[in-house]
Amino acid sequence: MKKNSAFTFGEELQFDVSYGWLNLAEAKLQINRRVVTENSRPHYKIDAFGKTKGAATIFGRVNDNWGTHMDTGTLLPSVSYRYIEEGKYRKKRKGLF
Repeated sequence: MKKNSAFTFGEELQFDVSYGWLNLAEAKLQINRRVVTENSRPHYKIDAFGKTKGAATIFGRVNDNWGTHMDTGTLLPSVSYRYIEEGKYRKKRKGLF
C-alpha cells in the first residue's frame, strides 16, 4: 500500500464564491488536526463548509456542512454526514460504511 502524500492533518483550504463582482458565499475544506478513531482504526475527519455572505443572504441563507471520516491507511470512508441549512430547509443525514 502506497503512503498518502496528497494531504495530512491540519490542512485547510478557503474559497470565495462570486458571480462577477458579487461575493456570494465562502467555502472551506478542513482536515481536523487530530486523528479520529473508528472501528479501532485511525481516520482523518474531513469537513467541507459552505455559507452565504453579504447581499446573497437576502435571497436565502445557506449554512451547509458535509463531512467524512476517512481511514488513514486505505483512504476509504467509514462515516459520511451532511448537515444542511438552506433557507427554511433542514436535513441531517449520517451514513456508516
